[in-house]
Amino acid sequence: MSNIQEIKVRSILSQSKLPGVDFVINPYRGCQHACVYCYACFMQKFDGHSEPWGTYVDVKSNALEILTRQLAKCHNRTVYLSSVCDPYQPVEAEYQLTRQILKQLIIAQPQLTVQTKSALVIRDLDLLEKFKTVREASLKTHHKRCHIAKWRKSGLPNSYKHIWKFISEEEFNNL
Repeated sequence: MSNIQEIKVRSILSQSKLPGVDFVINPYRGCQHACVYCYACFMQKFDGHSEPWGTYVDVKSNALEILTRQLAKCHNRTVYLSSVCDPYQPVEAEYQLTRQILKQLIIAQPQLTVQTKSALVIRDLDLLEKFKTVREASLKTHHKRCHIAKWRKSGLPNSYKHIWKFISEEEFNNL
């Protein structure tokens, strides 16, 4: 069981030090997946939580309001969803914060990368298709990496999305 609370943030768009990435958006602080191999657990020393990593999630409740003000920075830049949380962790099914962020990002058309280990990302394929450049949308699991979409300006923009017509959500969850 996760401790879920809503918080207000001053910024949702963080400048990135990751190679090839201009900005990172983390819609949540903390992660319900609680992966034993997670590198992001170091974030706990900055978030004020005493409970173990993986047992709490802070929902950035004003993320959309803040992103609206910061959206122009994303135009023609690279944006990574997300570096220290899973944007499609279970709490996303209720809050739909990642989906709302994607809707706003469509306006700015950044080069987008999405990383998740959740099949919930399939819900948002309709939005991902509206981006001119999705550099990568991938599912990371313990042993496999399944590319949901890998669109490039020089490639075939819709080359991977059709595969999901042939894979059930159950099969996807068992990858």
